[in-house]
Amino acid sequence: MGLKLREVPASQGALWLRQGLLAFGRRPVGYMALFVAYFAAFSLVGALTVVGEWLALASVPMLSLAYMAATRDVLQGRPVRISHLLAVWRTPRPTRRHALVLCASFGALLLAGFALINAAAGAELAEALQPLSKPQRTAADLAEVFTHPAVVRHLNLTMTLMAVISVPYWHALALVHWGRQGALQALFSSLLGLWRTRGAFVLFLVSFLGLSMATAVLIGLVAALLALAIGAGPLVLAIGTAAWLGMAALFYASQWFMFADTFELPTDEPPAVVPEAATPPT
Repeated sequence: MGLKLREVPASQGALWLRQGLLAFGRRPVGYMALFVAYFAAFSLVGALTVVGEWLALASVPMLSLAYMAATRDVLQGRPVRISHLLAVWRTPRPTRRHALVLCASFGALLLAGFALINAAAGAELAEALQPLSKPQRTAADLAEVFTHPAVVRHLNLTMTLMAVISVPYWHALALVHWGRQGALQALFSSLLGLWRTRGAFVLFLVSFLGLSMATAVLIGLVAALLALAIGAGPLVLAIGTAAWLGMAALFYASQWFMFADTFELPTDEPPAVVPEAATPPT
């Protein structure tokens, strides 16, 4: 049986976030540790000369797939493991080849887009960023930089580029991994799937943004109270970092529910189970 698109009501978007919260609540430390491990690897790879930035950007779809595989396992009572990051490499060679083509093209498109945006910005952006080169930067320097029209324009263009490129890739790697589609077919199916579920997708993003803003306000209040009570700067920083990690992990933990509701997978697809002995559970 081939892969089929499902009919998804717009209200499902809020449910995806709720399901992600429930899954995250089962293994919060594991989910956050997975993101930390990826970020560490991303930073190390990105520091490599010549191809480091491209390889790092190419790995971004692998993070989404890792969280999908992790959530799938959590729902079956298994732990989140760092080895979920290797999900792409634990597939048959033809599947792996299509997956790597997707990852490589994603990184190349982003890198080319960033280069064009930076070239268009030119000297104006470099001049706007000058306050950041001061040995001792102040809050006023940061405010000057991030309110400069050139910086605002550059950030908006960068975010728009990432959003546009991400759309066809959103489900593509999962469609290769579980749906056994080719790279081009997966890109088309992903784009079609997002279009068909656009109402639910937008509601999911709006719901997540609302939860993120509420969390930021709550963390800000807690930080202010702690600063007034005990002046615990490191503790405030730790709480803020944990909250940021939690929100990032929650976003990715929700992706499996979005994918599973959008597509009806073939009944004979193999389970994406990472070997239990690969790494210790978290």
